Amino acid sequence: MKLKNVLIIILLMCISNIHGKNNIVDNNFYEQFNQLYYNDSISAAKQLLDIWEKTGQREGDYYACQYNYYYNQAVKSIVTLTVELPLYAYNTNYFTLQDTINGGNAGYMYEGYIIVDSLLLDSAFHWINKGINECPNRLDLYFGLATSYLYCDQIDEMIETLENVMKQERKNKGKWLWTNDEKLPKSADALYSRIQEDIPRFVDAGELDKAEKLARIVLKYYPKRAEYWNNMGAIYYMRENFTEALYYFKKALKLNPKDEYVKGNIELLEEQITSAKQ
Repeated sequence: MKLKNVLIIILLMCISNIHGKNNIVDNNFYEQFNQLYYNDSISAAKQLLDIWEKTGQREGDYYACQYNYYYNQAVKSIVTLTVELPLYAYNTNYFTLQDTINGGNAGYMYEGYIIVDSLLLDSAFHWINKGINECPNRLDLYFGLATSYLYCDQIDEMIETLENVMKQERKNKGKWLWTNDEKLPKSADALYSRIQEDIPRFVDAGELDKAEKLARIVLKYYPKRAEYWNNMGAIYYMRENFTEALYYFKKALKLNPKDEYVKGNIELLEEQITSAKQ
């Protein structure tokens, strides 16, 4: 082989390697950001976001990283002691403190969240809302926003965000994307899992009006899901409105006649209603 041909081959290989390396960098902004940010290289993470912005790439991960950058500086977690447990702490790990003198609960210890910079929080909400507008099928963005509203005790906004998920699901027929634009299998039923986490959270906290608000919205979009009728029954049971609770439990059983849990609820309620009449 002539020397000229060897040089051309080497040159082509170098160009190919450079092009390949650029692709690797472009395709891994998300991973690089996480490595930098969660290793406390905050300034380097911001520089990476600036470079990412100049590329013009606007996939869901870009907005997720912009949101994470601002949110994690605006809101900090601390070990918290309070007499009452906040909504977001339900269904999480927390310690109940006992009153050894008078008996009963003296308070709770849990991972709390405090807003240390409201302007940075506004920026975080700006980026994630923009991401949802630009990438409406990225379910992780909706869930991230809903969770942030929960931590900031903005429950109406949280419920509104979850309703927006239901509206979008009517449009995309359950074809959701997650991190790295990976397709979520319909069998995952991530929205169902989220709803069945939040409604019991409200019920356990005694926030029955909030639980009912979300449960009624869910029923509007998914009237054929027995579990959601059961949720309404549980809410009315907690209010000791047994007649209404029985109505919702029977609706659930009609949709799923094999549900032994709902059957048990109905039997219990019928006994209680009968006893009350005697």
